[in-house]
Amino acid sequence: MVDLVWLVKWFTRFSEGVGEVVPVRVRMQKNKDGVVKKYYSREDYTLLPATSAWDSLYDEMHNYVSFGLRVHEPARSTFRKLLSIHCPTIKIRSSQKNMCDIFSIYQTRMSRGGTAEQFEELKQHTESARRMRREYNKDKAAFQAADGGGNDTAVLVMDFSQNPTIPSVTSTPSQCGKGSDQTNSMLQHFIDAVLLPAGKKKHLVVYADNCSGQNKNNFVIKFFLAQVQMGMFERIDYKFFLKGHTKSSCDRGFGHIRKHVGRSDCWTMDQFVDTVKASATSNTTVRISRGDSLFKNYKPMMSELYKTLLGVQQYQIFTWSNASPVLTEGSKVSRMMEHFVEDLSSPPPNAEKMTDLNNKIRPYVPKEHQDDQAYAPPSKEQGKDAKAAKQARREHRAALAIAAKKNSEQRGRDANPAPKKRKPNISQTAVV
Repeated sequence: MVDLVWLVKWFTRFSEGVGEVVPVRVRMQKNKDGVVKKYYSREDYTLLPATSAWDSLYDEMHNYVSFGLRVHEPARSTFRKLLSIHCPTIKIRSSQKNMCDIFSIYQTRMSRGGTAEQFEELKQHTESARRMRREYNKDKAAFQAADGGGNDTAVLVMDFSQNPTIPSVTSTPSQCGKGSDQTNSMLQHFIDAVLLPAGKKKHLVVYADNCSGQNKNNFVIKFFLAQVQMGMFERIDYKFFLKGHTKSSCDRGFGHIRKHVGRSDCWTMDQFVDTVKASATSNTTVRISRGDSLFKNYKPMMSELYKTLLGVQQYQIFTWSNASPVLTEGSKVSRMMEHFVEDLSSPPPNAEKMTDLNNKIRPYVPKEHQDDQAYAPPSKEQGKDAKAAKQARREHRAALAIAAKKNSEQRGRDANPAPKKRKPNISQTAVV
């Protein structure tokens, strides 16, 4: 007979080590005086990584029992059924939301049954991702355990959301940029507006994905080094999730905001900001308008203060401490960061997008919002620039088509191949 109590305890302990606890809004119902009332409740669900297939979970359990435990383990066919019934709050993430290219290859190979060697290769591939996930859960648990008791450590998870499709304004995030200067500027704003007023924090832990243009580059690394030398923190740990396994609490918040925005009518930027604020009671939305002095140009300053670190992409954890020897004086760093950092210039308006908004989108906008700045008509010069940009793009595409046709002819291929002959139907073929 299967030892069900032991199985549930083992699965719960295993999920606490590799999973992530997420509050989920669950729809419930109850009978009160013969009337069925529906309500929503919040429960903590544990989401396992997408790499945790049921076959691999069974192998983990079987290997654990094989060390000499005297328990009756279930068969592979009943393992999933029992745990799905008795552990309903433990789920496996969708593989499409937390997958790297190598893992997708493994999943395709093993979709119709895999060998022991393939499972071992998959386990080795995901071991680093699991180790980094355990590091993330450990830091988060340590911060939550000491919260309110004089905790001098701050844990920060940062990520960029996808560009919103509505409202389509002239200054979209993609046009303004998502580079290292924007990342450093928002980090400096968060440190000044949130961390410093909350009290002296000695240790800062920051988690991010492996995007080299935004997070994992020399300029952000030098920015954290400057913060330590300026005396803002005694130690900073900068940690990165592995590529393809970067699911974090930020993605959950972005998905919740995207759903709420999709159910609302947003015709202006003010409506969009209000909708994001109303998506959750825990949201603290900071609007940064065009021309705001928040964004600074840190690249020249970081290049002058520190040398370039080679091979950044091969490391996952960076640590800075005020006890480490450095060659740059802290007073020099403080002086240059305070007096010599210039404002980041705003990019010019996109004339082509302004023309499309005014000609194609504005007629369908409600009349009370048609006078908004987002739908303002472009000037004559901007209209000419938009036409020139479209014409140049058409000419470029035509030149590419001519070059592709010429290349096909040089290789002895027909640019317009004849259609394939249709095979006759066997049932209609005469038999002689």
